[in-house]
Amino acid sequence: MHKAVAVMRRLTALILAAAVIVGTLANGAAGIEWKPVDQPGLAAAIDAAPELKFEDVADGPDSCWEGPLWWVPNPDGKTWDMVFIYNKGYQGPHQIFIYDTVTKELKREAINEKTGNNFHIVPYFLIGGKMLIKPGIGAKDVKIHTYDPATNTLAFGSLPVGEDVVTGDGQLAPNEDGTLLGGFGALGVDKKNRDRVGFYTIDPVTLKGEFLGEVGPPSSTRGWEYGGVVMDGDWIYARYGHTPWRLYGMNVKTRQGSVIAETERFIGDRETITFRQHPNHPGVYVTITGMKGSPRDQKQAFWLRNGELTPCEPVAHNTTPIPPWKDETLAAPRRNFFGRAEGAANPPKGVEIIRNGVDNAGNVLIWYRYTDAAMAEAANVKVGEWQKIMLEGLTLYPAPIRRMTVLPDDSIFALSEGYARAVRYAPKTKKRTHLGQTMSVYSVLPFQEKLYICGYPGSQTWIYDPSQPWTAGLSVEAPPEDGAKGGNNKSGAAMPTTNPANVGMLKEFSDVHMPWAAAAGADGRIYFGGKVVRIGNGGGLGWWDTKEKKAGGFHDAFDTDTIFWMCSAADGRYIVCSTKPVAGRDNPDYIPPRGRLFVYDTQTHEIIHKVDDERLDTFPGYITEAMPGLVMGYAPQKNGDDGGLLYGFDPAAGKVLWTKRVPQPPITAFSSIRRGRYIFQMGPDGFIWAGMNGVLARIDPRTAEVTPVGKMEGNPIAFVDGDVYVAGAEKFRRITGIPKVAAAKSTPTKALSQR
Repeated sequence: MHKAVAVMRRLTALILAAAVIVGTLANGAAGIEWKPVDQPGLAAAIDAAPELKFEDVADGPDSCWEGPLWWVPNPDGKTWDMVFIYNKGYQGPHQIFIYDTVTKELKREAINEKTGNNFHIVPYFLIGGKMLIKPGIGAKDVKIHTYDPATNTLAFGSLPVGEDVVTGDGQLAPNEDGTLLGGFGALGVDKKNRDRVGFYTIDPVTLKGEFLGEVGPPSSTRGWEYGGVVMDGDWIYARYGHTPWRLYGMNVKTRQGSVIAETERFIGDRETITFRQHPNHPGVYVTITGMKGSPRDQKQAFWLRNGELTPCEPVAHNTTPIPPWKDETLAAPRRNFFGRAEGAANPPKGVEIIRNGVDNAGNVLIWYRYTDAAMAEAANVKVGEWQKIMLEGLTLYPAPIRRMTVLPDDSIFALSEGYARAVRYAPKTKKRTHLGQTMSVYSVLPFQEKLYICGYPGSQTWIYDPSQPWTAGLSVEAPPEDGAKGGNNKSGAAMPTTNPANVGMLKEFSDVHMPWAAAAGADGRIYFGGKVVRIGNGGGLGWWDTKEKKAGGFHDAFDTDTIFWMCSAADGRYIVCSTKPVAGRDNPDYIPPRGRLFVYDTQTHEIIHKVDDERLDTFPGYITEAMPGLVMGYAPQKNGDDGGLLYGFDPAAGKVLWTKRVPQPPITAFSSIRRGRYIFQMGPDGFIWAGMNGVLARIDPRTAEVTPVGKMEGNPIAFVDGDVYVAGAEKFRRITGIPKVAAAKSTPTKALSQR
């Protein structure tokens, strides 16, 4: 007990002295020799750190994800049912609403508490007047659910193929006349054996399935985004996996299958192997890029029939390919049994819809109208007349706070993971305000009275003005007037510009889907860096230019480096990126020995340093500007038992100046960084606050002296009026039992980096 008291006394003395210390540092940093102090007793001090205590001060965010909207034609062929899905997460529980546009009947299905029914980006088919749905990503087995628009009923199906086919990452496709569904996917319940793959079929009427057999070789690298299936005659074909990609085929009647073609070892994308078919002729037009034995970028075209490839001349995307056997025709033209693309942004032709977000009471207001006279007449409404649907009483699920930042009015802006809604808490008034939903957010950066928000999918970027009401995703009480301009909405109708405003997807320039980190440059650009997924392993750097009002970015320099942390330095002159090493998209068998520090100059708009320092023997880890123009980092060592490494870095020179071993390594796991579960930021007292593997500590930026504050998980923190607020729970929490964090008279650096 006396050790804990001693620690608290030491901490109190440091905090009370912070203003004087940092004032001296800021005025004389240029003349200080920057080097770390030895701390032989640091391990004992960390062990003696007290358990921190917390006070719940307000509820955090809640979650009700907006799932797909399916358009299902009624038996009359002229009108539609809408099936709306909302959920807690991809795997459920799900809340399902069914609306008949003719009878205006609105039904609510019972909440499905079971997991394994992921309805995100799933294949579905319209066969025999019914909608057949196969749950997607993460499904543990093949399921087929059915929706009958004649009775407005949704039936959850069983396992038509049994438990041996694991197809959360596989696909289904119908044959020419819709009498059979062909599927492909991983085999075996045991995760260790899921590199085995095989084919199966399902009867769309009886919903009985049949496993056809395994086909090899296995594919250990795969994902739902890489799968694709097509049927032609008695054959099922599948494009699957990557590194290498393989084209598999199997005859349904003989059950003989094989690998028909494969590529060289690279990641590629969904265009690496493609399928197209002519509506009146048998065969499949196939393109393969980087085929084994060919150059990586060479695209070759073939006709595929009866399991054999025949080379042909390539055909443009907007041209229907015609096979060599054009004199052979199908008994009837191929029918398109695939349902419409899900979502309110792609309604049937002749319909406009506005699907608002879930409000604070758990209600959703939806507007739709017909622009097609025949459809309007069939639905017994006037052309252009807005119709209203109100979904009521949705369950809102409490969600843990993952990211926090302090706004200019000293309120705290907080977000959960996934697609949960944003929330704002004002400690002074104790007022909590739910805002709205944008996307799955990974980066939040305050800059010039605005908040720049970036996340998944596609490094989608939003700008929030906290001085104005939040309007994005909130209910529009009245439909828009004809001719209204703007449009950051999920509809086919024009809407006014919202707050926050969606300014686009940086992935177009950076290839980044998951932007982990952000920093502001002196050039007025907000930089976002992160991870490339689905088409590579590396990273990219994108930006929004606040002066020019346009986006940009690049990725080639980060092919073997995924950006996990960023900071700015020297008043935003330099953007420093800290990376983890990965295999490149075209050379998957080589991973660099360590991550690197990249320095991007915002004056020349070039990378001026790529620092590969053997002392940072895994990757550079956390970084933040410690003093003007100087960066401090916190890196792990190869063996976690060896602790971590603090270091000083000069971005202008591109040199690591010093290192200091510390007993605890930083938490750097992908799952933790994805959820924002780390701390390394400049506090208002002029000290760097860091999460050191279960211990919150303060680090003197001049000397790298570490002072433990107390034991707690590495969740983000925010400072308001001397109090420390902590994320990681479903409540806003404040640390109790520690001294107020005194604001320094001046700080050693102007923070222009995330958190």
